[in-house]
Amino acid sequence: EDIQLPTRKLTSEEYARIHGVSVQEASKLMDCQMERVIHPDDREKVAAEFKRFDEEGIDYEIEYRIIRPDGEVRHVTEIGETIFDSGGQVIEQTGTIQDTTERHYIEEQLRRSHEELEDRVRLRTAQLRESEARYRKIFDTAAAGIGRASLADGRLLLSNQRLAQMFGYEKIEDFVAQYSFAERAVEPSDYQRLMTSYHTDPGKAVACNFLTKNGTAIVIQAHAIPNHADGVLEFVATDITAQRATEERLRQAQKIEAVGQLTGGIAHDFNNLLAVIMGNIELLQLRVEGAEDELQAVYRSAKRGAELTQRLLAFSRQQPLAPQVIDIG
Repeated sequence: EDIQLPTRKLTSEEYARIHGVSVQEASKLMDCQMERVIHPDDREKVAAEFKRFDEEGIDYEIEYRIIRPDGEVRHVTEIGETIFDSGGQVIEQTGTIQDTTERHYIEEQLRRSHEELEDRVRLRTAQLRESEARYRKIFDTAAAGIGRASLADGRLLLSNQRLAQMFGYEKIEDFVAQYSFAERAVEPSDYQRLMTSYHTDPGKAVACNFLTKNGTAIVIQAHAIPNHADGVLEFVATDITAQRATEERLRQAQKIEAVGQLTGGIAHDFNNLLAVIMGNIELLQLRVEGAEDELQAVYRSAKRGAELTQRLLAFSRQQPLAPQVIDIG
């Protein structure tokens, strides 16, 4: 570059030290500063400041890089000031230069650290958002009802779609805004038992009857953990109404089976007694005269008892009670 600047007088040994030369050599550097000292990428901006300073006396403060004779690049900050007399004429122009390489290095390290930190924060934020999205998807599409309720009054605070559907609500926001487990429990005593169990044995599955939006009673079994610090109860719930109905039908079937087994045993014994009675009546009819009608009445009653016994035996064997007359001939 062909840049011409007014000659300056060097008055500081610090200037020479910063440039890595002797004081004598530093004086010579002033005349070839642009070509030999200032970094090529910074020459244009420095030349513009120097020109305004020399020609117009405009003060400046500029940071740029210099290249020492050994090739080392240093960062410097230079300040130029112009002193005018009362008539506005330039009396003197002075300047100071400071080696800011270490400060620049620290600032650069801080800038890089800040950028790395921002990159890590952005990455972590993206990971958290992705994790939150996965959790929200699992939460919303879970087959079980998931929610959070107030420990103080049983008021619902959070729900997924499945839990809302269990209680007859289409919209989660309506369910959360309107439902209270304490108020909608079929039996208040059951609700108190439920809460006591969660406090004494957290995580244990406990069932309780609640009313849905339209008043239908359902049986909900929940695993819950109380969070006393936040005053909430976090739970996973399952509707076991159908299961309870199936269990009740099974118990009834087991009762009927037990009755059938008992009935079978009694019927066998009773049938044996009736066989003896009917056999003896037939013998009495042959030996006793004048009591045929009475013996016949007793025989008919015994026969009816035998028929009833056969029906009881059929019931105990779960056979259809549809007796028919068959001509075996």
